[in-house]
Amino acid sequence: MIIRNRFTNEKIMEIEENDLEEADLSGLNLNNADLRKLNLTGASLDGTKLHNADLSDAILVGASLVEANLVHANLSNAKLMGANLYKADCAGADMSDANLHEADLIEANLDCVNLSRAYLASANLHDADISSGNLMDADLSGASLKFADLDKAILRNANLKGALLQYVDLRNTDLEGADLTDADLTGADLTKALLPDASGAIGNP
Repeated sequence: MIIRNRFTNEKIMEIEENDLEEADLSGLNLNNADLRKLNLTGASLDGTKLHNADLSDAILVGASLVEANLVHANLSNAKLMGANLYKADCAGADMSDANLHEADLIEANLDCVNLSRAYLASANLHDADISSGNLMDADLSGASLKFADLDKAILRNANLKGALLQYVDLRNTDLEGADLTDADLTGADLTKALLPDASGAIGNP
């Protein structure tokens, strides 16, 4: 399989396997790579450089992307159910419409990320930096966002039912139309946040 540069079409590298399911691609330089629609189920991409890579519609179910560089990568509509993105750098990435059900995003850098309409139910975003992120219409039901930074994030019309939002930084956050039913906001900082009717939330300041 030949992996090419998404912008120039030049060959980046050739991989013997035609099927990348459970492939070991850890630590490789795949910046700007065209990886659209590839099946990377269970693949190891720990520490892999994927800056500006196109992973739209890719299947990354159960893949490991620990500390991967996904800055400005295109992960729109990608399947990332159960994927491990611990400490991954996803700043400015397009993850719109992605399926991140039960994904591990602990301490991930999601600054300025586009997660609009993404499915993040039961995902773990403990201590993640999601400042200035776009999570409009995202489903975060049952997700854990303890100690996460959501300063200036857009969560308009997001589903946050039962989400764990203890000690989350929600300053200047747009929560208009968001569903906070049974969400735990204990210790959350809501300074200058645009709030919906949060009467059903737990620990609402």
